[in-house]
Amino acid sequence: MNLSDQAVLAEVAKNDPNANIRRKAVKKLKDQAALGEVAQNDKKTDIRILALRRLTDQAAIGEVAKNDKKTDLRRMAIKKLTDPAALGEAAKNDPSADNRRFALKILKKITDRAAKARNVPLLTDGRSGESTEKNEKNEKNEKNEIDRIFEKIGSYVREVDMIGRSIDDRIVSEEAYAILNITAKITAFLGEERQKSDIGPRIRRFEQFADYYFPALIKILGSYRQITQYGLEGGNALETKKRIASSMPLIKSAFEKELDSTYENKMIDVTTDIDVLETVLAGEGIFDLP
Repeated sequence: MNLSDQAVLAEVAKNDPNANIRRKAVKKLKDQAALGEVAQNDKKTDIRILALRRLTDQAAIGEVAKNDKKTDLRRMAIKKLTDPAALGEAAKNDPSADNRRFALKILKKITDRAAKARNVPLLTDGRSGESTEKNEKNEKNEKNEIDRIFEKIGSYVREVDMIGRSIDDRIVSEEAYAILNITAKITAFLGEERQKSDIGPRIRRFEQFADYYFPALIKILGSYRQITQYGLEGGNALETKKRIASSMPLIKSAFEKELDSTYENKMIDVTTDIDVLETVLAGEGIFDLP
């Protein structure tokens, strides 16, 4: 069969009952709308893959990334995405943690490139003094921003320390102070590195990490302290204290991972870790405490 007319190819690729004929049609098909339909709807995984490889339409690729039942095929679609909104949806909602991590990594690269493009110095008509003044102002603002972040993290540390002193469980208390020790190592390292040109994004990434994990830690430690202060000893109270104790190694592990990332100067996927922690803690009922 001579498959050359695009309208015919589209019809065959979408509707022919013979999978081999659909494959041949897809290999010659250029029409993006038809390729999008095949990539989203064909019953054969390999045919959907063939169509996806020829697909450039971001909306159609986004639909595949969002809806395909195959994890690997969704990942292929994510790799072809350049639309920040579609990547953000994949990073937030894909059932696979690896795919969410992958989508977030691509999204970060895109946003970083966009930020660099916005900050590229423009050539002016010789008014270098004005440019220097702007640079100095930006450096001062950056320093103030870094100081603010360190102060906020310090306030988190002080609150955890205060609650930790009132907890009578040795294991929970030790885990809490282990987390504070890890935090001290991270902030000390970032403080030593603060003169480097890339330190701002690195410190803000740690701020994002701290802004989730510390409130979560403070909340569950506060719940533990509340149970102790009220002298609750019933089955529910004991079980809640047990669940809180079992969650502490999970949180400490996240801080250890962040420490490794800090020393290696790598950006890791906080969102995925947050999803995992949130799911575990919610499943244990810890976030439902009064």
